[in-house]
Amino acid sequence: MHFLHIPIEIINEILLNTSRNDLLQCALSCKSLSTASLQVFYKNVNLTAQNICILNSQMNLEKHERDCYFRYGAFVLSLEISDDLDDNEYTPNSESVMDKDSFIAFLEYLPNLEVLNIKRSAFVVEYFRWLLYTQSTGCLNRIQHIDYDENSIQRFHTSLIFDLHFLVCYKYRATINHLVLHYKHQMIEVDSHHDRTLTFLSHFKNVQHLLLVNQCDDALEILDITKICPNLISLQYKSDRTMSDTRLSNDSTNSKMTRCLKSLTLEVPTVSTGLIEYITDYIPAQIDSINITMYDTDLCDWINTVGINNALKCVAHLGTFKVIRFNFEPPKTYRRRSKQEESKTTLLFKLLGAFKVNKKSAVHAYYDDFSSVRDSLAYNSDYGITVNIGSKIGNGGSYDESRIKLEFPDTQRSVIGLEAINHMHAIMYDKRPEVQTYFLKEALNRCPDLLSFNFRFSLNLYRGVRLKTINYPSSPKNKLNVMKIGDYLPTGEFMDLLTTHLPNIEILSVGSPGKSRQALTSPIMIDLRPFGNIQKFSFNLQILLGRRSEHGVNITLCYDDSSSRYYSQVKETRKFVEKNRENKEASSEWIYDNLTIGCNKDLEVYIYSDDDTLIAEFGKQGYTDRTSDSNRSEVNPFFM
Repeated sequence: MHFLHIPIEIINEILLNTSRNDLLQCALSCKSLSTASLQVFYKNVNLTAQNICILNSQMNLEKHERDCYFRYGAFVLSLEISDDLDDNEYTPNSESVMDKDSFIAFLEYLPNLEVLNIKRSAFVVEYFRWLLYTQSTGCLNRIQHIDYDENSIQRFHTSLIFDLHFLVCYKYRATINHLVLHYKHQMIEVDSHHDRTLTFLSHFKNVQHLLLVNQCDDALEILDITKICPNLISLQYKSDRTMSDTRLSNDSTNSKMTRCLKSLTLEVPTVSTGLIEYITDYIPAQIDSINITMYDTDLCDWINTVGINNALKCVAHLGTFKVIRFNFEPPKTYRRRSKQEESKTTLLFKLLGAFKVNKKSAVHAYYDDFSSVRDSLAYNSDYGITVNIGSKIGNGGSYDESRIKLEFPDTQRSVIGLEAINHMHAIMYDKRPEVQTYFLKEALNRCPDLLSFNFRFSLNLYRGVRLKTINYPSSPKNKLNVMKIGDYLPTGEFMDLLTTHLPNIEILSVGSPGKSRQALTSPIMIDLRPFGNIQKFSFNLQILLGRRSEHGVNITLCYDDSSSRYYSQVKETRKFVEKNRENKEASSEWIYDNLTIGCNKDLEVYIYSDDDTLIAEFGKQGYTDRTSDSNRSEVNPFFM
């Protein structure tokens, strides 16, 4: 089949995943592809400060020449304006901003524009004012979304931008379907008419996606918003006020208000009992996504307020949705107001048990020691169930196992415990190596269905332990068999833990690029003989040598039949040569660190340099030099 005989829908999909340079090549290749390629090429346009300078010069041309430059303007659906502002310093440049006439004339060349995003511009106030006061009938006639980067703009402007933005959107309300409303005043003036802000909001007949930031109205409810905008597909509601629920349980039309809604996001101080009951009884399961964040209460205080039965009933209902997230994010200075008989972790796993009834997906648990008051429960079909458990471990200093203690759920009160976890993740600020051993021990002891374990230190990406399952034909199904140990040489206790709980390890990798922080004393012994199924072992010399270029390495392979092989690095080439005996000689110019590996003769051993490139391989055929191998991988494949 000739390419041009492919249905145009498939061609369009191909072009949408093609680079801009290749799109231009396609447009120049033949007439049949030209229009389709240019439509994709000009679909999204980004105007930087440099582009605006060029645009200004083009807008000053004679009309027929200007029309030629912008003849593809009808293909533009999205326009982003960015001045490339520096975060710390900015000197306005008259050449990098259009004047009013040029700006409006340029928009008139884009008759099908749907999205206007003034992303990073010091002139956003001017742009909005020009749009507000222009008499042109030829620009933004199909606009659906007018957006801006709120964080960038606030460095230059006051809340005036919020008012201007709403007024501009109101002017083009006939086609607007995405709207951001900063609800600061209950009464405002628009076009010389003084009325309630929510009354003006009701004039947006086609709005389907609404972000409403409530800063003034204590009585506002979900029902008010859905009645004002009955065609909403997605609603994001943010407020520093607790959402009112005085009319939720008394309104007979509750169940009709959300028939179109597919996505609901609430970011509020707390969620009241009435609102929880409304969500449970009236928010339909056909909603695709619901995200609730409470930032002025923790899990224990919230359950103390709404009651555990209401909380369990609500979470069980949320478990029927496609995508959900239930967050508790109080500030770090938060102090709990109530006393609970049950621990926070027990309460969280109670919610997980109620939620998991309707979900058969894998459970991911996340621990950290720097956000102890933050917890969450989430689900999406691609990733499964996620439970975030804030848990402070210790304050550094000398090792004291009593201070390294996870808070486990009380299974006499919760129907499930850590046995429900399939994937455990931990990020720790506490940098003691004993912490990762403790976490791994608890995970292996308490999570019988564990499929992966990922531990790392927040201050060093390369320090940590990664453990996962890869089902090889020779492997028992769903058994952990691949481990990556980062910038840390495993202790005897750590290796004993592996031999006890992970006898089916097939791949083990030790060391990683980056400066080693562990104080090591040569010689080093890593005994892999207890692992009967081990097939591959990699070792990064960085963990031994650090940046000590004056050091070399002696490697001794001690086999399970009591035989041994000795290899030593040559100073000039950094290659290894086999010796008849272990080379323990040292000189002032060339010092050797000694590494001994206990293994079987079938084990494949890979040695990586400090930049994580393969330099040597040991196996059945003896030693293979990889220092000059042009096809060697530049990235250690064991670093998962």
